Amino acid sequence: MFVCFGKSCLSAVRSRGNRRSPTSAGASPFSKVSIASVLFALASAGCASETGDKFIDLAGLAEQRSEVARLSSNYVQCMTDLRYTLTGKDGRTRRVSRMRGNVRPGDAIQATFTLIDRQGCGDLEVRLLSYTAPEPFWNPATAHLQRLVRSEGGVLPPGRHSLSLTAPECFFQVDLVYGAPIEVFAPPAVTFSAQGRLIDADNDGSAACECHPGAASACYTGREGTSGVGQCQPGTALCDESGLTEGPCDGQVLPTDEVCDGVDSDCNGIVDDAPECAGPVACEPAGSQSVCGANAVCDVSLAADGLVCRDITADKRVGEVCETLSECAEGHTCSGTRNGFLCRAFCSVDADCQGPGARCSAYLYGARTCSVSCNPADNSGCPAGFGCDPTRREDGADITLCLARAPVTQPEGGVCSDSSECAVEAACVVPATGPRVCRTLCDRRGADICAAGSSCVSFREPYLWGTDVEVGYCQPK
Repeated sequence: MFVCFGKSCLSAVRSRGNRRSPTSAGASPFSKVSIASVLFALASAGCASETGDKFIDLAGLAEQRSEVARLSSNYVQCMTDLRYTLTGKDGRTRRVSRMRGNVRPGDAIQATFTLIDRQGCGDLEVRLLSYTAPEPFWNPATAHLQRLVRSEGGVLPPGRHSLSLTAPECFFQVDLVYGAPIEVFAPPAVTFSAQGRLIDADNDGSAACECHPGAASACYTGREGTSGVGQCQPGTALCDESGLTEGPCDGQVLPTDEVCDGVDSDCNGIVDDAPECAGPVACEPAGSQSVCGANAVCDVSLAADGLVCRDITADKRVGEVCETLSECAEGHTCSGTRNGFLCRAFCSVDADCQGPGARCSAYLYGARTCSVSCNPADNSGCPAGFGCDPTRREDGADITLCLARAPVTQPEGGVCSDSSECAVEAACVVPATGPRVCRTLCDRRGADICAAGSSCVSFREPYLWGTDVEVGYCQPK
């Protein structure tokens, strides 16, 4: 439809039409006028062509008149039988002959048409396009803000064709056009109508677009201020076809609890700042414990592979059975073998240790501990399940150890590898000949407690416990 604003327009149209074909009686003066002729005449007269609810001024386009006329004439002659199938979001289908006023938000649009095989037509580029728009109608003042969403079609040969796409749900424009898409509209010149390429169009939409369909944008759903800190990273969200919502934020990395792995997992700018990640601390078990703070002391930890500050959950002292480090009091550690553990005191010199047989010996990670004072001759000083084992320090000093015994022990005279395999009153000794065996311990200076047929003999090097007891073992005669 064309609208004129003066007699010059009507005269121009009639004049151009009459030059092409005289009208017959009773017929409309436009009945024999081609669209190309009308476009050319309107452009010459400075008239307007209607596209939807708005008008585009064609004045000033004289340099394009010939091309517009040629293109429009070719297009009108080369396409026929245009139909649309519109399928709404509710699944209902509508069949119409034009898009204008019929396309709803979210409609699936299928345009079906025939390109005629005749001289002057040949292959034609036809496209079905969708745009997001700032308003639900065509407005030359804001047309430059429209953004192309989908372009379906291409250069097509003569024959029957179908092009399909889905209209956005936000404010949109859909166009069926000849030729390539326009990326940025610039009325009045750079529009499909002004270029004589517009076949059909419609504008609508339920709301302003929140995003551009199919466009990716950075996203992050973690706590404010954590994105880009530590392990936390933004992800990417894709705008869906509606233009109203974005999909999930894929690829983002959110804060997690610290796991002591050298990474700032909770994204607060501090690596491994959880209490359990404290790791080895420069502390001295036998010295001041102030570095460890309240209710914590310095201790040896195999798990932490060094000296650490640890909590105190009990107040066990030297010779008391323990299972964890925290059970032993300040200045003590839990030490032993797989068969059992006792609390032992840290020390710096022998004078720090109390009782016969208690000596300050090297332990782990530079720390030193006191051996437990017990009497090997009568197994006094050790808790149940532990035997008092006479041994010697690196420098040859006699010391005693409370050593946990295995659940099943060797009998008297049974072969052993260490005293934990012997009964609590025995030790694994090296006889004059043969392998190491379990022998009952005795006091060379006290009452003879050995079984009949045995006598209390000295170790190769006499072993003294205090000043009054010489520890020996029962040897068969």
